[in-house]
Formats: sequence, structure tokens, C-alpha cells
Amino acid sequence: KTGGIEKRQIRGLSQPTSLVALGFEYFPSFASASILLDAFYEKGGNLFDTAHGYRAGQSEGFFGDWHKSRGIKRDSFVLIGKGIHTPLNYPDQISKQLSISLDRLKTDYVDVYFMHRDNEEVPVGEFVDALNAEVKAGRIKDLFGGSNWSRKRMDAAIRYAEKNGLIAPNALSN
Repeated sequence: KTGGIEKRQIRGLSQPTSLVALGFEYFPSFASASILLDAFYEKGGNLFDTAHGYRAGQSEGFFGDWHKSRGIKRDSFVLIGKGIHTPLNYPDQISKQLSISLDRLKTDYVDVYFMHRDNEEVPVGEFVDALNAEVKAGRIKDLFGGSNWSRKRMDAAIRYAEKNGLIAPNALSN
């Protein structure tokens, strides 16, 4: 598209993805969200960055309502979801928060999932086990990892996964 947002195949993602993501921390209303979402999508943007905690979930709800109201097919966009922000950054919260987020987003899965914050008091393997359960359930599709995680902890999570025959975290967003 002339003047559109360029897309590329990014390693690990199952579809070409816009090189610009639209973040979701603050939309004051569905109407204002829709204006920006429409413009971004019409220009070729298909990468959306959401989080369980943004505006207490309101942003996720706006996105779910938007893509459903526009009749946009789920396989035409790439959805980043984030969860387990402090103080609820525990492995058992991944499934709980992801269920809530998927309901708000009106979808069965996220393409990419980031643990928003690490909790170094919890053994890293517990996070890897919880994430692998979500991948196995089909609720995380392509990539998962950490946001605001140290490289040292991410490397430990990768080693744990490899040692235990699990899918290793494959995304770090700091």
C-alpha cells in the first residue's frame, strides 16, 4: 500500500505483521478508541499491544468491541497480551488473568503473551510451566516471554524449559 504501514514476516509469528504496533494504555472512550483503531487498521496496521491492567481492562474491552463491531476476522491481526503485573505477578495468575483478558478481547487466543513483571522470589520454572500450559491449551499462539525481565532471568527460564523438554520463552520486551 502506498503510504501504508509496512508489514513483514517476523520470525516466530504465523502471519505478516505491521512494523508498528498500536499500544493500548489509554483510550478515554470506545468512540475515541475506534477512530484511532480504524485509522491504524485502514493504513495496514495489524499489531495491537494490550494488557490486562491497562485502564483496569477497559482498553481490552474497547479492542474486543471494536474488532467485533467491524467484522474483522481474527486471523487478520496480531494481538499482544500482557499480564501478571505487580503485585499479582505469580504463576497462578497467568491463567486467571488471561481468561479475563480473552473474554474482554473477544478472542480465544493471543498471538504473543508477555509476563508484564517478573517476581524473582518465585522459581523461574513455575512461570515456564504455567506458560506452557497456556500454549498447550491454545490460548497463547506464537510467542511468549517477559516484559521488564532481566536477561539473566530470561536465560534461566530458557535453560529450565530446555532441560525439561518444554517450549522456551522466545520473546523479551524491555
